[in-house]
Amino acid sequence: MSSNVTNILGGIVQPERQASVALQPGMFIEAVSGKVRPATQNTGELLFADNSFDGSVMRGDTYAIDATVPFRKYVSGNLVNGLLAVGESVSKDDALTGNGAGGLKACDASVAATLATGSEASNNAITWTAAEGGEDGNNIAVKMIDPGSASASLSVSVEGLEVQVSLATDGSSDISSTAAEVIAAVAADSATSLLVSAANTGDSDGSGIVEAVASTQLSGGVNAETDNPLFFADEAIDNSDGTALVDIKIRIK
Repeated sequence: MSSNVTNILGGIVQPERQASVALQPGMFIEAVSGKVRPATQNTGELLFADNSFDGSVMRGDTYAIDATVPFRKYVSGNLVNGLLAVGESVSKDDALTGNGAGGLKACDASVAATLATGSEASNNAITWTAAEGGEDGNNIAVKMIDPGSASASLSVSVEGLEVQVSLATDGSSDISSTAAEVIAAVAADSATSLLVSAANTGDSDGSGIVEAVASTQLSGGVNAETDNPLFFADEAIDNSDGTALVDIKIRIK
């Protein structure tokens, strides 16, 4: 890979650098109050450094190398060399985003919201997981209901974004549903499966009788990193050894 980056994109700019910031070739840059710095977020103009600067030049000094500017505006559809963060490895067409320090990294995938009920020690621990990753899963709730009557059957239904599990009971009106039976009932119900899946937690084998649970929302769901602008790798790069920053071609798709 080339150690210096030439972005043939048109639109030369020459703003001032923020005090004591350091830049490297291919670094993703943002302008704040007319001063440039390594990008901390994916907003504003898309700029990439063309030269290295060690950060010793203070506020008020401008870039000057043979009367050219150290970075150019990015134009949608063009390829440029961006700086892949240390320790990052990407495949062709992987989604990329800024790492908050001027480098690029692979976008984090979405995280599905979850809920834990029961306990492993009682063999009735269930992990409830939203069917789709992202923050929307945090709006899903699970309620396990003690029907309070004798010889009730286990049933699963959905009310809005709430999964309602009406537990089976024995002739004495005591809950008789095991975690394994609840998990199987959830998997067998198509409407419920659109919202959540259920599985034994850790070493729990599902043989334990479950307990009623008040309506409780799942939590921990996180959206995938798809902030605008979003870039895509145009080639595969392995930078897993973490010894150097690596230029990588990127494009808006």
